[in-house]
Amino acid sequence: MTNINLDWSTNDKLRASSIGEMALYDDLRKYLLLYERQKDFSNLLLVGNVGTGKTTAARILGKVLEKHKDYEYIEYDCGRKNTDKDIKGLIQRTTMFNLITMSGKRIVIMDEFHELSQKQQAQLVKISEDDADTKWIFITNDDADEKQVKRQIRSRSRTLHFDVCRRKENLKTGKTTLEFFSHTNMNATKWKEELKKAGDVVAEKLGITISDNVYKKVLDKNYNLTDVRTFMTRLNEEYMLSVD
Repeated sequence: MTNINLDWSTNDKLRASSIGEMALYDDLRKYLLLYERQKDFSNLLLVGNVGTGKTTAARILGKVLEKHKDYEYIEYDCGRKNTDKDIKGLIQRTTMFNLITMSGKRIVIMDEFHELSQKQQAQLVKISEDDADTKWIFITNDDADEKQVKRQIRSRSRTLHFDVCRRKENLKTGKTTLEFFSHTNMNATKWKEELKKAGDVVAEKLGITISDNVYKKVLDKNYNLTDVRTFMTRLNEEYMLSVD
């Protein structure tokens, strides 16, 4: 069996290197492309389920600042580093002059931000507001009830929602449909086109061709379409079966 890994969440070589390569709804892409083009943005709060592209988008924007604006790039995993000592060390790092970049400019990506306690988040409120040289991107899986992320953080950040749709099951018939969130202005046809374009980007990087039949098998099942990571995983499986 041919061993091809289309999943950019586990194969970094295939991860989107620009916003244009991502599967997104129109309004979200519009803002992210603006930030990428201008190489500037306010503090951001990226909200959405796993696999929707939050961390990928944050890395793209962060690397743009690192490359073109001489920002120090810091990616911080709140799921692994969430003790009070860890947060104190991060704050110290973001307030020190950087001798390598010869500036105090930093872009800090706070992945899994919801893993920090409200008390720990509070320690970042003032620094995220007062330090104009440091830009923050906070990433959280869910903030629907606005309890995961402190109100002061939300008020100091531009919130961008990455969720596009969810699967809805009819208990009487057992059939499922895709329910698209109102902020997306999306429908099934447009979303399938977005996912297929993302699949084509990955296929081109690998130098392979994915047949229409393989795409159809994946796109015809609603449970494959709730997020781009799930779609890529299923596409990988169907492609490997097709070339075995």
